[in-house]
Amino acid sequence: MTQSKNSFSLLLTAAALLMMNVSPVFAAMNGMRGDMSMGSLKVGITKAEVAVMSGVSDMVISGNGNGSDLTWKSTVCISKMQAGGYRIAADGNVDADGNFVIASGDNVIPYQVAWNSTDESNAAANVALTPGVPLVVSQTADDARKCGTSANATEASLVINIPQDAMQMAQKGNLSESLTVVIAPN
Repeated sequence: MTQSKNSFSLLLTAAALLMMNVSPVFAAMNGMRGDMSMGSLKVGITKAEVAVMSGVSDMVISGNGNGSDLTWKSTVCISKMQAGGYRIAADGNVDADGNFVIASGDNVIPYQVAWNSTDESNAAANVALTPGVPLVVSQTADDARKCGTSANATEASLVINIPQDAMQMAQKGNLSESLTVVIAPN
């Protein structure tokens, strides 16, 4: 008898709410249904690690490629709040094969992008970047080249190389493209 009386009471309450054009309010866990309801929940905040790249500059490469590749290097400073490695990715205009290119109409010049986090004077330490694919750089205090004022700042080099044969085959003129470099803490 009690169950049918409670069911009738619930039905009557639902009917009254519909007639008043008021929707029932459902609260968070542990809340009670009524004119006012209170529930509780947990709020968590995670602060992401911050990384800043400074010292980036535009590049202008001129020459005709007679005799050697055209290479440009920019030394940048990577500052992080905490010690440890980071990820770097480069993105820009690419050809059908996924290679970086500077292009204007039929004038297309392929180029390579590399990152050197350990030894600026050693070209063998340059690591090629593939468009849009992050490179994970594991860095310890022992192998970091220091820069800036932060204890966790490290120097690295962005290297752009235009192969000699690509430059020789290119048409005369001025070309420019944007290269986006993204850095993020590990």
